[in-house]
Amino acid sequence: MKLPRRILLTGSVTIFIFATFFISVTAIAGDIEDLQQSAEKGNSDDAKTVVEKDYNAYFAIQISKLDRHKVYLLYRGQLQSDIWKTSAENGDTKAMVLLGLLYEFGAVFQYDAKKAFEWFQKAAEKGNPEAQYSLVRYYIQGIEVPKDEKKANEWLTKAVEQGNSKAQIMLGQKYEYGDGVPQDNKKALELYLKAAEQGTPDCQYHLAVCYENGHAVPKDLKKAVEWYTKAAEQGDMDAQYTLGVCYQRGKGVPKDEKIAAEWYTKAAKQGDWEARKVLDRLNSKNNNAPPPKSSKQSGE
Repeated sequence: MKLPRRILLTGSVTIFIFATFFISVTAIAGDIEDLQQSAEKGNSDDAKTVVEKDYNAYFAIQISKLDRHKVYLLYRGQLQSDIWKTSAENGDTKAMVLLGLLYEFGAVFQYDAKKAFEWFQKAAEKGNPEAQYSLVRYYIQGIEVPKDEKKANEWLTKAVEQGNSKAQIMLGQKYEYGDGVPQDNKKALELYLKAAEQGTPDCQYHLAVCYENGHAVPKDLKKAVEWYTKAAEQGDMDAQYTLGVCYQRGKGVPKDEKIAAEWYTKAAKQGDWEARKVLDRLNSKNNNAPPPKSSKQSGE
């Protein structure tokens, strides 16, 4: 199976991406500045709104962009950790998750997997699906708890039942490969579709890869392009690059280098080095192409 392409970024490209992301994060801060001030004065309703906006913004970041998750936590956590902590102690599960993430990433607070686990567990027991999914990782990897596949699957099932798209993808992969469950491509596809139909670009990208490679589904390049397009239109860099490849090579769509260049450009603007290299080759090819013949030269 072709693995999803995730480009490691360094140097000026990383700086560009962090700068772009920082602007979007500061925009969030501006939107809730008044609420934040009210929350700091003890207004619990406004504190709840601040936490919810921060929580939703964090989980709107694409799954693959782990660097951006930490940037967000470093910036917002410095401003909001007191509000998150007070709200968590008052029973707000979204604040519990945000606190757990601060400890897990070592952002603002010193890295402490035990405290992260404790906050995730409190939120999970109160029904938070993101916390339930986080516990799956802890039990599978044996982080601060003994490895326990049974407990991991129990929390995974709870998260899936609440529609958590990451949990749906994980359980789908278990059915696809027969990992701890009977191998069942039909169930795998059902879960992949549920996750993708929620509109999460990472999940749409994953389903597209399955259709492109014929994993858990019959190979269907046309459907692969449809799902790559859905993800790409939401800004998924890898889907944008892959769509460029599809149009350049005529995979699932008519060959069209102009459209290919448009998708490569979108990916390149997000820092995709491969897309930049392909664009350079396309531009060089077009610049070196012979001029079209005049009517006299062609004998007309």
